[in-house]
Amino acid sequence: MRGKKYAVPGDLIAEGKSLAPGANAYKLGNGVYSMAVGIVEIAGNRAGVVPLEGKYVPRQDDIVVGIVIDYNAIAWTVDINSIFYGSIFVRDLVRRGSREKLAISNVLNVGDVVAAKILSFSVNRDPLLSLRGPGLGRITEGEIIRISPRSVPRLLDRRERLYKLIEDATGCKLIIGMNGLIVVSGTPDGVLLAAKALKLVESEPRYDALVKAVRNALNVGEGKVGEADR
Repeated sequence: MRGKKYAVPGDLIAEGKSLAPGANAYKLGNGVYSMAVGIVEIAGNRAGVVPLEGKYVPRQDDIVVGIVIDYNAIAWTVDINSIFYGSIFVRDLVRRGSREKLAISNVLNVGDVVAAKILSFSVNRDPLLSLRGPGLGRITEGEIIRISPRSVPRLLDRRERLYKLIEDATGCKLIIGMNGLIVVSGTPDGVLLAAKALKLVESEPRYDALVKAVRNALNVGEGKVGEADR
């Protein structure tokens, strides 16, 4: 863990018979447990959690989009829009014997954007990422659009497949991270239109109204986009 103690729902954040649960926490037996993603706060005899809104909670096998923020001879550190940083081990991408810092930075450098899979995660250890697999690796083009991680499943919902509707209507390619980072590549006008539609996904709470709003933003009527309507 880096500095402050973080927690996700269900984590034991403190123990003690005299402890009382504070904000975003509950007590079970002698333990106080988290009800939110955030920073543990213990003051006096109360233990609670200061929530971090809009942050992604890593899950094994999720595909995420991240930004490399640091590296050393062992691993790259990746910002995945979470209270936890992702790690990619150098040994997975660089052959032994060529791990000089120059060689490592040629593979991935600070500022590089990647699509990765979460191999493992626990609150006691940062997520381990992999770039091995179809569609994974360094992303060399496109613009990053950020939406709430909670809204991403709405893009992938099989009822309308909104991501496909957006791709077909704008001519753009979307790389969707479950962490709320989406890379959009296409023409400047297409990217702007796709970004407008993606922002609607997190702003309209009702699904039926969302579909209508996205279609209106894209100027697409019912049945006009073959793949998205099948």
